[in-house]
Amino acid sequence: MVKAIVGANWGDEGKGKITDMLAEESDIIVRFQGGANAGHTIINDYGKFALHLLPSGVFYNHTTSVIGNGVALNIPYLVKELKSLTDRNVPMPKILVSDRAQILMPYHVAFDTYEEARLAGKSFGSTKSGIAPFYSDKYAKIGFQVNELFGDEQELKEKILTSSMHEFLIHGVKSVRMDDIANSLGISKRTLYEIYSNKEELLLEGVRLKEEEYDRHMTAYSLDSSHTVIDIIIEFYKRQVGYLSSASPLFFTDLHKYAQVMAYLDKLHAVRRSYALDFFTRGVREGYFRADVDYNIMLRLGSAAMETVMKEQMYNEYDLKHIFHNVILLNIRGLCTTEGIKLLDHFLDNETRTQ
Repeated sequence: MVKAIVGANWGDEGKGKITDMLAEESDIIVRFQGGANAGHTIINDYGKFALHLLPSGVFYNHTTSVIGNGVALNIPYLVKELKSLTDRNVPMPKILVSDRAQILMPYHVAFDTYEEARLAGKSFGSTKSGIAPFYSDKYAKIGFQVNELFGDEQELKEKILTSSMHEFLIHGVKSVRMDDIANSLGISKRTLYEIYSNKEELLLEGVRLKEEEYDRHMTAYSLDSSHTVIDIIIEFYKRQVGYLSSASPLFFTDLHKYAQVMAYLDKLHAVRRSYALDFFTRGVREGYFRADVDYNIMLRLGSAAMETVMKEQMYNEYDLKHIFHNVILLNIRGLCTTEGIKLLDHFLDNETRTQ
């Protein structure tokens, strides 16, 4: 027989006390939602207790308590609350946690706290436990579930790389600490350092992953016979502008402080320059690039221009998209035949109108 206790979404209704009472004659007690902001007062032979995350009914030896997938699971708080029971001679309860329960992260608490401070006198009186931001993420299908804690190392590495590169791009590399990355993912620093021994190793892997993904995309796009060299240039431009627009100038400034990363990028750019010659040869064959140009010289000049942009940190003076537009796209236009210019100008005109 299943008995359900449902409150009126008000609080202080005695749900915990009633659950504790019914638990005496039950086998399984399920908490299906809510988080550590709740407070259920239980008085029994062990003393007086205020439960916040554990299901009421954990004091009976014959019961199994389940934390369901709707609960905002604050793992450190759960461990702390279990210890508070055993420290007072309560037998360790039988607890099951749904593998689909979502984990409340430290940043949820931070968001909650900042929002209350922002609202000031108009605040909602939040307990600052991170509940509202947590459920916002949960319903948006963002965040981490318990089952992800039991994934393989590769899955965890991908999450670390995705999260850290996002932070690096927005805030720069130097200002993001390894502690910040560990905290944002809800993992220990030890776990992070077991996978990446230092920040440069993490940055190098993140940059390599991003560049390899870019190469795969552009290779597949180039091999599509329906795409001309002008189509490929436009796709290249769109991808690069999207990347540059998402990054803080600090990110590019900081990159130069990591020797291993710069060595990797220098080697990668040398390989890409060799492919670029084949690309321009294809463009001449298709009739979109001029045949009277020494493309070896043009490639060297293009590389020198971008090196100047980075060395002199021109991105601190000009918008990166503006720089890329002038250094790359307009220079490419000078290499085009009449037919190539016609297609490129059509794209440039459309881009100007949409800005």
